[in-house]
Amino acid sequence: MKKINILVIAILGIILFSLTTCFSDYEGGKGNIKINFNNSSARQAGGDATYIIILTNEYGEVITETATGSTVLRVTPGKWTVEVRREVAGVLEHYDLTTTEVRMGKTNTAELDMQAAVEISDITDGSFSNTHYILLKGEEITVNDSITIDTGKTHTLIPVGNVKITRSYEDNPFKGNFFMVAGTLTLGAKGMTGTLIIDGLLSGNDDAYDSIITISGGELNMYPGVILKNNEWNTPSDNKGGGVFVGTGTFTMHGGTISGNKIFTNSGVAYGGGVFVDTGGTFIMYDGTISGNKVFKGTGVAKGGGVYVDAGGTFNEYGGEISDNTANGEESNVHIE
Repeated sequence: MKKINILVIAILGIILFSLTTCFSDYEGGKGNIKINFNNSSARQAGGDATYIIILTNEYGEVITETATGSTVLRVTPGKWTVEVRREVAGVLEHYDLTTTEVRMGKTNTAELDMQAAVEISDITDGSFSNTHYILLKGEEITVNDSITIDTGKTHTLIPVGNVKITRSYEDNPFKGNFFMVAGTLTLGAKGMTGTLIIDGLLSGNDDAYDSIITISGGELNMYPGVILKNNEWNTPSDNKGGGVFVGTGTFTMHGGTISGNKIFTNSGVAYGGGVFVDTGGTFIMYDGTISGNKVFKGTGVAKGGGVYVDAGGTFNEYGGEISDNTANGEESNVHIE
């Protein structure tokens, strides 16, 4: 009998040890995020270089940590946005952002490529240089000239908090497009926590004479948290694309909003209050909203309050919402030639 009791105690001890080992990672109901930095130049964080890691979950919880290299952080389960800034002597040099989902007791790996970055509070045509990430800071940034994204260049704009880009109005009002895209321009990113608004409205009775963004052989990507709005375009000639004009290039909308844009023409054409897709252009919509855009005419022609697709253009809609757009006061969400 004594031998049997000893055997039972031993077996129970083994079971208890196994359970303890199995569930140790579940302590506190948490999981782990392992953060890896893939760019070799960014990994070399010697001297004054520091990684600032900002974690934000779907419930608004924010965790900020500093590190000198790849690290593991313990967090509550759920979806997390992982932002990492690599700073040298307090100046941003590299940046990346990604998302991951953490399960209780598990370790998820967040891979960050850490691209060259700059943080600015003013935008000019030469301010982007060869930098991949452009972090915009300040509540309002005023633009007084069109910014060209050259062929072969790739730039991603990320707001630090909530940022609005507006037109300069003093002395010589800026009426053209904010961006001319021949390379690749990405507005926002998946999991971005701030908002980026590009507001085309001019003060007084002035109107613009171009789209907010013109794509000319390049690529535009747009993510949740980005808003293109209030562009009012009024010239007597042909006016196309109040929010985005897609020429020979591609516009991919992953989210965000295009709203409140208006085009008027007296004797020409007013096409695409939100988006105009030209011959050879491609518009791919996965998510987001195009609403409240309008086109008007005098003696000319007005069509496609939301989206206008010209003959030879391509529009692939996989999701999102296009609603409440008008042409001459009547509902007109999508017009395809």
